[in-house]
Amino acid sequence: MTGDAYRESISRIAHRVREAIPREMGRKFGEHAGLSRSDFSPVPPVPPVPVSAVDGSNAMVLESGSMAIAAVRAGYSAFHGERRLSVALTPVLLQEVGPLGAAAEFSALYTECFGVAPHSPLQVDDASRAASAVRDTLEYWVAHVCAERMPAGGLLLLDGSLRVSEESHDSVLLALIRECEARGVFLGAVAKRTAATWGGGFPLLPAARALARDLGLRGPWWLRIDEEVLDRTRFAQWEHGDIYVCSLNAARSAVLKVELPRRTNEDRAGETFARMAGYTGDARLEGYPHPLIDVHRNVVISQDVLSKIRSDLMDHCAGEGLTEQDIQGLFGDYHDTFGRY
Repeated sequence: MTGDAYRESISRIAHRVREAIPREMGRKFGEHAGLSRSDFSPVPPVPPVPVSAVDGSNAMVLESGSMAIAAVRAGYSAFHGERRLSVALTPVLLQEVGPLGAAAEFSALYTECFGVAPHSPLQVDDASRAASAVRDTLEYWVAHVCAERMPAGGLLLLDGSLRVSEESHDSVLLALIRECEARGVFLGAVAKRTAATWGGGFPLLPAARALARDLGLRGPWWLRIDEEVLDRTRFAQWEHGDIYVCSLNAARSAVLKVELPRRTNEDRAGETFARMAGYTGDARLEGYPHPLIDVHRNVVISQDVLSKIRSDLMDHCAGEGLTEQDIQGLFGDYHDTFGRY
């Protein structure tokens, strides 16, 4: 990797990174958003409360132009303080996510989870989106089970956001939000990363961190972000969360994007972040709620798990009288050959 073209590309990309994180970003963000020190709310310490964290995973097992098979599962981790109370995972399920079988598979799983058929058929435009829709179905089902079992004052954490990508999940998410409100359970969705930008493309989280630093603030704190500040206007029909930015650990400057149910008042928001902050003390995780890390590590479909799934599937295909050449003819890819060299 030498030569003028390579060095020029390195220089060009480094310059683009500098443009995305400009000098005096904090001041510029504060002026753009109309934010000052008083808009940052401190997070007081509170005694630990029961927390359940929900996550899911999907991975492509085999894929061709006409057929695709994905593995999916979801689960939760429950904690009270430093003590992990329980971990539970759904079975790993194989689902067709290609153009021929995805809609029927999605409908069958949705009906099994929620007792009713989906409001609209799954619109399959690519296998990865279909696999995500199946994974989300399992995640919402697990979240409902957790919400029904949690005591009042507990905290339910979701990975991601309070919005849906499929119309049929909209009623499911709304029902989850109502269930938590009725039971006195605090609900929040935490994003590992976010594409949110302001001012024509500047990233939100580094800007909030820079502004807090410029104001001399140290975590834990939280800050509500008005959507008008952001570049992208969200599709309100399937969006059910307000956006917040927070830094929840005094020893770490990590900044997270969190969504709480729409119209959450300031007191309840503060109580939610106080409960969350009590689970960010693991220095290895840079202020991220460790129940979400725990469930992610348990639920993820690793390469070892994927290899076992493929092996088991090949054995069962052989039992159906299919040869290796038959499977290669359907799912073979010259990339597989390239990978061996």
